[in-house]
Amino acid sequence: MKAAQTGLEGEYDARTADTAALRAAILEDSGVELSDEDIRTLAAEYRPVVTKGLWLDFLRTQTVKAMPRLLAKGWTLIHAEEGTEFLTSDVGILKHHGAWDRPGPNAPGWWTNADCWLMPLTPRLILAMAPGLLPQEKLAQRVYVDLFNRNVVSYACEFVFASSENELRRALDAL
Repeated sequence: MKAAQTGLEGEYDARTADTAALRAAILEDSGVELSDEDIRTLAAEYRPVVTKGLWLDFLRTQTVKAMPRLLAKGWTLIHAEEGTEFLTSDVGILKHHGAWDRPGPNAPGWWTNADCWLMPLTPRLILAMAPGLLPQEKLAQRVYVDLFNRNVVSYACEFVFASSENELRRALDAL
């Protein structure tokens, strides 16, 4: 919800900054005409908040929209090799463009058009989704676990979760 709140606030700020466009939209939608000063005052007084209901509704509608895309991808599990662990964070999915070594920017949903997704499930297991990926479980060696963990730390908004302090230190030291 933190990432959604941040996105909503950014969109709100962008929309309320253009008072002429906002004034025209309000007039068209409601027939009410507001001055630029009224819009600035209201925009400063009221802030959008992502509530649980809004968030759950967003997840429901996005899941329905996403199903055809998700089902078109290949899915597989990737295990961390013995002695390594995957980190996770408040960003639940790491998105990549075309290959696992080409991470994309962090953004909700499909906004980045990233076609390869990695989702940590446990410290020892991640779900990989990509076009053409065969459902054949894989083993991630230390070098890949380190790359994944470095990306988890760099994309985290607020929190990183680790079951071992060693893995977290390795990822932080690599930044």
